Amino acid sequence: MKKITILFTLFFSVIFLSCDAQVKPNDISIKEEVKNNSFKIAGGTPGLKISWQVTGIRKDKFAEKYRIIAEQEKSAEEKGKYMHPEVFGKSVEQGVHYKSSPSHD
Repeated sequence: MKKITILFTLFFSVIFLSCDAQVKPNDISIKEEVKNNSFKIAGGTPGLKISWQVTGIRKDKFAEKYRIIAEQEKSAEEKGKYMHPEVFGKSVEQGVHYKSSPSHD
């Protein structure tokens, strides 16, 4: 089983705090995780076309100031409601941002 090293540019370590790699097809495996601007894969057969994806956490000033939180717990008031109710065939009243008008009797 031959090992292949995938190298990144120096820019990669400057902009990413941490990262992870995935490879395809399934008979290819990661033999060494991402470190020092590279990772190693092994497996497959000669001539096999492979692809990989690397994801990471950016460490530039803009990303640090405006960090995106991938998933947040809903408040008790928001539970059972939708961010975009129309996508799920629900009424706007079932949206987390819906505010009912005060009734005037």
